Amino acid sequence: VPMSDARKDMLSYKQVRRYYYDKDFKKILEDAKIDSIYSLNYGRFIANITDTLTDYFRMCDYFKKPYEKSDFFKQFVALSKTYKIEQTTIENNVLKDFYSRYANKISFENNDFEVILPTCREDFKKEADSQHNCVYTTYFPKVLKNETMVVFIRCKAELAKSYITCEINIITGQIIQYLTTY
Repeated sequence: VPMSDARKDMLSYKQVRRYYYDKDFKKILEDAKIDSIYSLNYGRFIANITDTLTDYFRMCDYFKKPYEKSDFFKQFVALSKTYKIEQTTIENNVLKDFYSRYANKISFENNDFEVILPTCREDFKKEADSQHNCVYTTYFPKVLKNETMVVFIRCKAELAKSYITCEINIITGQIIQYLTTY
């Protein structure tokens, strides 16, 4: 009786996880060849293992931790959480440094409006959600690379409410584009 794709996925996931806990990487590869009927397909199975191990080794190198075969899966999960927190901190520091260099040139305020400088990933995400635009997915990475600048313009009466998202050329200081809430 042929197995459904959902059943194959479940077995594949359980199989990988079981062997991670059993600390036997060689067994994973051997079983993937023998029992390939239980995984989606051999290539995808091996690619998943390879990607996971690559991420694990990259994070161990980043945090200068030794590669540990024992408790691999638990250490992988712990390192992933720590890496995400660390990455967020690095991004926030990059943003603060970037905007601090231009703050005196782009800060503006009058009786009706105020320019808000984003300070973290979450600021971009909230703006994108409020404006229904791509400022988070497309422009946040560009700002992190110092390729462009994005500011938020708010009505003073409602500073918490998104009003205008504005992209500024970092060399000329000219407005490239702006979007309002629709």
